[in-house]
Amino acid sequence: SDGSPDYLHKFTQFLRCQREIKWDAINLSKILQDSRVYSFLRTGPRQLCIINTAGLNDYIPLDGYEVFLQKISKNFRDSLRKARNKLNSYTSVMFITSREKPELQHLLAQFLELEASGWKGAKGTNSAIKQNRRLQQFYERLALEGPCEISLLTVSGIAIAGTFSIHLGDSLYILKIAYDENYSRIAPGNMLLEWLIKHHTNYADVTNINLVSDAIWHHRWMPSQLGVYNCHIFNGTLNGLIIFSCLKTKSLIRPLYHAARKVL
Repeated sequence: SDGSPDYLHKFTQFLRCQREIKWDAINLSKILQDSRVYSFLRTGPRQLCIINTAGLNDYIPLDGYEVFLQKISKNFRDSLRKARNKLNSYTSVMFITSREKPELQHLLAQFLELEASGWKGAKGTNSAIKQNRRLQQFYERLALEGPCEISLLTVSGIAIAGTFSIHLGDSLYILKIAYDENYSRIAPGNMLLEWLIKHHTNYADVTNINLVSDAIWHHRWMPSQLGVYNCHIFNGTLNGLIIFSCLKTKSLIRPLYHAARKVL
């Protein structure tokens, strides 16, 4: 993209004009409400498209650490303080974060080991990154080529919590978070996230920490929220027009159906 607001329009116009690629629809999943794609589809040149709500996305604005403390509940503030006191009782506690490519490789290896050591590992759900070779290669490539940031909380040189994030624009997107369950009494994941809030408050290049989903555990952090949408752009082919018409009709009928059920 050249950064212009109509880059998606140029792209779809190109696709419609060329003859080599046959297509009927483009599906764009989980588009954020504040993205250029969503803004373009809402306010840009008219075209065949359907936008459906897909959920919510939580993020923590970095307005200052004291502002953050005022937002969260007293109980959660007390929980963070108690966990912090327990963490401080350990020796050689370090918070490490980096976006530098050589160091990222070392930090990624530690993060992958940490994530696979708990319930996501072979003895649990088997969903850790290391359990899937293709997924591991994807994250290794991200760390090698992408705008990544990996952060670790270590005790005596051993990682007990970690985050794998992407830094885009003024947002830090936490894609993965992991912690050592043996240290659950000090809430290492919470300690690392709290530190990230403090750390990035001091840097102008990050104005919010995006938690990517709306998981239940986010609620204690009192995040702000953005809408998430599935967007579908249709070509003027016969199949494209048929699919557009069917989905558009379905979207119009669904509210009437639910309203009728409530009445009946």
